Amino acid sequence: MVIDGVCQRVRDFFGVYESTNFGRDELIVRAEEEIDHVYYLKEGYVRLYAMNEDGQELTLNIFKPGSYFPMTWAIGERMNSYYYEAMTDVEVVRAPKDEVIKFIRSDNEVLYDLTDRIVRGLGGLTERMEGLFFGNSKSQVASSLVMAAERFGKKGKKGEVEITLSLSHQDVASLSGLTRETTSIVMKRFQRAGLISYKRRFVVVLDMVGLEKVAGER
Repeated sequence: MVIDGVCQRVRDFFGVYESTNFGRDELIVRAEEEIDHVYYLKEGYVRLYAMNEDGQELTLNIFKPGSYFPMTWAIGERMNSYYYEAMTDVEVVRAPKDEVIKFIRSDNEVLYDLTDRIVRGLGGLTERMEGLFFGNSKSQVASSLVMAAERFGKKGKKGEVEITLSLSHQDVASLSGLTRETTSIVMKRFQRAGLISYKRRFVVVLDMVGLEKVAGER
């Protein structure tokens, strides 16, 4: 569990550096780009994705406020191979990598919190990779929607879960490793089956148990 005091210390550390703003769909970090700073996300959402030679994208993670990246590059000192793109208007703070590493090493609770985030993120990614290899299109889309509902969902009075992050069919396709056309077909089926609906630009999960059941189909 994230400790409030830890979050505050992280915010305080990054708070001494200047903020930078990015618009929706603007790239913050490019693959293979030479970088020397770590980004702390103050406002908005950022997606981490990989892209193959044909230009097909696979979303690996979505960062929400309080996250900082790219830590595999900062800690492992490996060339960054991924893209970080603003999904909404975002505000980030850039801090020198060496100062970030020094700060993390000086605070065991911050280090534990970061490790916990990485482990949970890897667990979720492993489950999604299993779905991509062994699942069908319905289970892949369902798995992506369940993940989004768990991470960004707001529960309503009737048990429905509104995903507070606006996800287009292309966003869900990138999460699921499918084409937009296939994803659109599956989501229409889910809507007809009463599993999901839409509230303005947001997906609402009407039947979380049912969606989880579809996500578990192999």
